Amino acid sequence: MSRIFRPAAGIAWSICLVLVASERIDEARLDLEAPSRPHHGRHEHQHRSPRRHRAPEIRVVDFERASSALQSEARTEVHMMPGMDGMGQMMKILALCAVVGIAYKMISSMCASRKCDCRRFKIIAQCLLAWGWDEFESFEVLMSVHSVQDVQNEGMFGKKEFKVKASFNWSSAETSGTSDMRWEQTKKLEVPQGAAEGVISLWSLGTIKDSKVASYSLDTKKDMLDKAESFFGRKQKFKLQHKGKTVGTLLITFRKRGKGENDLGDCPIDGIDEDSPLLIDVANAIQEMVRKKELQPLQKGEKLDGEKKIAVLAKTLQGDLREIDAEGKEKGKVYVRVVNCNFAELKGEDMKEEWAKQCEKARKKGLKQPQRKWYFCWYGSKNEALDAEKWHFPDGFFPLATMTAVHRSPERQDQFLVKYSAGSKETLIYRREQGKALDAWVEGLDMANQEIRENMKEEKEAEEMEEKEKAKARMMHGQWMQRNGMPQNEEQWTAWFQWMKSGNLEDESIRNFYQELMTQPAQPRRG
Repeated sequence: MSRIFRPAAGIAWSICLVLVASERIDEARLDLEAPSRPHHGRHEHQHRSPRRHRAPEIRVVDFERASSALQSEARTEVHMMPGMDGMGQMMKILALCAVVGIAYKMISSMCASRKCDCRRFKIIAQCLLAWGWDEFESFEVLMSVHSVQDVQNEGMFGKKEFKVKASFNWSSAETSGTSDMRWEQTKKLEVPQGAAEGVISLWSLGTIKDSKVASYSLDTKKDMLDKAESFFGRKQKFKLQHKGKTVGTLLITFRKRGKGENDLGDCPIDGIDEDSPLLIDVANAIQEMVRKKELQPLQKGEKLDGEKKIAVLAKTLQGDLREIDAEGKEKGKVYVRVVNCNFAELKGEDMKEEWAKQCEKARKKGLKQPQRKWYFCWYGSKNEALDAEKWHFPDGFFPLATMTAVHRSPERQDQFLVKYSAGSKETLIYRREQGKALDAWVEGLDMANQEIRENMKEEKEAEEMEEKEKAKARMMHGQWMQRNGMPQNEEQWTAWFQWMKSGNLEDESIRNFYQELMTQPAQPRRG
C-alpha cells in the first residue's frame, strides 16, 4: 500500500500549494481594489470644508485628486488584466480534478489488490462459481521461463538486459534480468479465481526505468484449463506482440500444482522450496526411475532420505554445461553426471588392475566387495557419458563428498562455481546451458553433498558402535569362558545367550559374534 500512498502524499502537497497560491492571488487582487474606497469619502469631506482655509485647501485638494486619479487608474488596470479574476478559480478547478484523479487511482489500485478481492471470502467465491460468473477456482502453477527468440538485444552501450513478467489480476511473478536471452528460471504463480486473462510481458531493464518491449495475452479458461493435457507440463511458444507486430517468441512451461492425476504434488524431498526449479527436476526424475523400475512407486506423503534421496538427486544432476577457465574464457561444452561406483570403475584402461587392488583392500577390511561412492564426473558428450563402455573413461571426476562449496558467480547470472579438495583445493567454473536452471544445479549439488556427508557420518558412528559392541561381546564371552567354558549343547548356548544379553548387547551383535565364534577352531571345554 505504501506504493500507493507515498506518491499520493506528494501530489496532495502539490495540490495544497496550488490552493495556497490561488488564495494569495485572490488576496492580492482584493488589496489592489480596496484602497480606492476610503479615499473617495475623505475627498468629499475635504471638498465641503469652510472657505477661510481656501488657500491651503487648493494645494491639498490638488494632491488628493492626483492620488485618487492614480488609484482609479490602478484599479482600472487590475480589471483590465486578462484572466486575473478567473485565474484563482481555474487553479481551484485544476486542484479539484487532481484530487479526483488521485482518489480514482487509489481506489482502483486497492480494488486490484489481494486484500480487496471479495473472492477471499469463501461464501462469495462459491456463489460466483455457482452463478456462473466465475469459470474456475483459484489454482497454482510453476512457471518455468526458458528463453526468448528473435529479439534484438544490442543497445547503444552494449547488450541490454531483459526480464519476463506474468500477471493474473493482482497475482504476478517476474524473473531476474539476463543479457543472453535465456533465463531457465522457475517462479510460483497463483491464478486467482476470476482472473479470466493473464498477461505475459517482456521488459527491457533500464538505469532509471524499465520499459515494456512486448506482451502476450493468455485466456485462462480457453488456453490453459480447457487444453490442460497439451498445455501443462509442455513447453509453450508465445508470440510476443507490440502494436500489432510480432516482436519475438517466448518459451515457457507451465506446471499445475494440485492433487490431480497430472498435477505436480508435494515434493518427496524435504528442503526444496515450492518455487524451486529443482522441484520439477525431482518429479521428472522419480517418474523416469519408476518407469525404468529403478525405484518403487512412492506412497502418498512418503519422503525420501539416505541412498534413495541421493539417487534421485543424482538423476537430476546430469546435463550439458559450458566449462570456463580461470580467465573467464570458454573451454567448450561438457556433459556432467553423478554416478555411484567404485573408484576402479572410472580408471579406464587401468580399471582391471585397480579393481584387483580395491578387492584386496575390501578383503582386509572384512568387506564382501569393494566400497562404492558417489562421484561427480564430466565427459566430452552425452553419448560418452551414457555409453555402456565409455562411461568408464571420464575426462575428470572427484568424490562428491570432497566438494567444499558450490555457489553462483557474483559477476554473472548464468555461471556457478564448484570447489572441491583433492589433495589440493580445486575450482570448476561452469555456465548453464538451455534446458536446465542454474539454481537446479546449485541446489541439487549442495543437497546431495549434505546428504552424502550425513550418511558418511552415520556410517562412521555405526562402525564405531559396532566395534564397541564387539569389544564388549568379547569381554562378556571371556567371563563366561572362565566360569563355564565353551557351550556344548542347546541348553548351554541358551544360557550363554542370556548371559550375553545381560550385558545390554543387541541381539544382532550377539548373533554376529556367535557366527564369528563358529568360524574359529573349536576350543577345549574347561573342567
